[in-house]
Amino acid sequence: MADPRFFRKVGPFTAGAVAQAVGAALEPADAGDRAFTDAGPLDSAGPETISFLDNAKYLSALQSTKAGAVILKPAYAGRAPEG
Repeated sequence: MADPRFFRKVGPFTAGAVAQAVGAALEPADAGDRAFTDAGPLDSAGPETISFLDNAKYLSALQSTKAGAVILKPAYAGRAPEG
């Protein structure tokens, strides 16, 4: 999802490597080997994309996202879709 005119893709990265880099805990804890090839916004992310949520006004996008993983505050974890 990153515009290749401005960003050079690197990776893929595992969920475990990303979690360690940002100081996050994985949920479920055994998801560390799952690989992601891109990062992108909640509303257009797919299963191999990692996204993030840092603003409560985007909670509706979290509930309908197809992202493979989302970095978010623990308070929002219960609002994430299954899987």
